[in-house]
Amino acid sequence: MKTVNLSYSPADENLDCNPEPCVMALGFFDGIHRGHRKIIETAGKIAREKNLKLAVMTFSPHPSQVIPGNKKIVNYLTPLPAKEKLFRDLGVEILYVVNFNKDFSRLSHDGFTKLFLEGLKCRHAVAGFDFQFGFKGLGNMEWLTSAGRNKFAVTTVTKLTERDIKISSTHIRHLLDSGKVDSIPAFLGRQYETSGIIVKKAFKGAKGKCRLVSIEAAEECYLPADGYYLTEINDGKRLYKGICNTSGGNVLEILLFEFARFEAEEVTVKWLEKQTGSYSEQVKQDLHDYKAKREATRVI
Repeated sequence: MKTVNLSYSPADENLDCNPEPCVMALGFFDGIHRGHRKIIETAGKIAREKNLKLAVMTFSPHPSQVIPGNKKIVNYLTPLPAKEKLFRDLGVEILYVVNFNKDFSRLSHDGFTKLFLEGLKCRHAVAGFDFQFGFKGLGNMEWLTSAGRNKFAVTTVTKLTERDIKISSTHIRHLLDSGKVDSIPAFLGRQYETSGIIVKKAFKGAKGKCRLVSIEAAEECYLPADGYYLTEINDGKRLYKGICNTSGGNVLEILLFEFARFEAEEVTVKWLEKQTGSYSEQVKQDLHDYKAKREATRVI
């Protein structure tokens, strides 16, 4: 997959990036949930039928960080590196990442269409029914369908629901804020994951193995509400289950069910289920005991 970073200024008359004719899926795509996948898979099917490249256009940072008056989203379900990997897995051949700056936020919907669709040789645009673009969000899919006539085709992907609830990044964030990580796969299409770096390993066992690990999640990761969660750590070679405490901000304390020897410092944490009741209290005590012992033991 080729990644192309684009930045707009009012002086631009074209985008100098040597574009190839493509089918373009449009959206911010935070989470790349089931609704997003439906958009990308629809675009992929059209691209194969028309023998064109499958392209995705996304934006960075989130528009709310630039447009005044909106609640600012600074933490992501899928930070850009995670997005890139998921796009690659979905067969995307070209990824356009547009810098959502003040100049871009003031670009008209007509200007966006001419510069970022026609200018990038888009032959068929695909987006969700609620996709809006251009200054003040004046561009929508109905307008785009009309504007694209005789220039490019447009496919609008209808709303996808689960249990009568619209599948959306907003709803998935709500589930994370409520600690309901076990409900997320129905909307996301997979269990929720975050990435991080191991910053502490304690309790040396046989051959340098550890039982308690501290993982620093990337600052932009969207973490579940404070609490204790059943998690699974993947270091690229093995999976280790444990209980994670999220009350330490971006530093996650995980008490493993077995001794582990990690093969990499960068790991993925999969969030399975929140622990409640007496079990949660026991885990809290176990973590407290292990942390107390760690202070008296050499940290490896």
